[in-house]
Amino acid sequence: MARRTIPASSCPPPLMPGSIRTTDSETCPRPLEAGGLLAVISTHHVAGGTEQFFVDVQEIYERWDPATPPNLRLSRADGIPREFDDSELFGEPEFHRYEWEQAYDTEAYADLLLTYSNHIALPHRDELIADVRQLVDTRYDGRVVKRYLAQLAVARVRAAWPAAP
Repeated sequence: MARRTIPASSCPPPLMPGSIRTTDSETCPRPLEAGGLLAVISTHHVAGGTEQFFVDVQEIYERWDPATPPNLRLSRADGIPREFDDSELFGEPEFHRYEWEQAYDTEAYADLLLTYSNHIALPHRDELIADVRQLVDTRYDGRVVKRYLAQLAVARVRAAWPAAP
C-alpha cells in the first residue's frame, strides 16, 4: 500500500494522557483508503502503584474539587472496557494493552497534576496541589508510584469514505 500524507485538519488534535474523547467515526476515516488502518491510543490511570496514596488523596480532592464524586476509587486494568466506536466504516478492532508504573517524587507529581486541564481550571488549584505535596512528603516519604494502562485499538477501514462536500 502506498504511503500518503494525511492533513493535520483531517482528525481531531492529539490527546494528553488522561484526556477523554471518543473516536469521531464521521471525521477520522475521511483520509483513509479502504483497507487502511485507524489506530487509537488511550491511557488510563488504574489501581496499583502506591494504592493507599490514591485512597488517601481522595479526601483532598473532595475538599478542593466540588466535581469529585465521594469515595472515588480507581478501577483495575481488567475493568477498563475495550472501546471503539460502533461503526459500519470499520472492521472489528484489535486491542493491545500494556500496564506500566511510573514513580514520581513530590515535585514531579505536582508538576504532572498541573498538566491536566481539569486541575489547571480548578479555582482552588494551589490549595489542592499544596495539600497533595504535603501528603506525599509526610506520609509517603516524598515518592509515589502511579500505575497506567496504555491501550492501542486498531481497526481496518472497510470501504473508502465518500469525498467531503
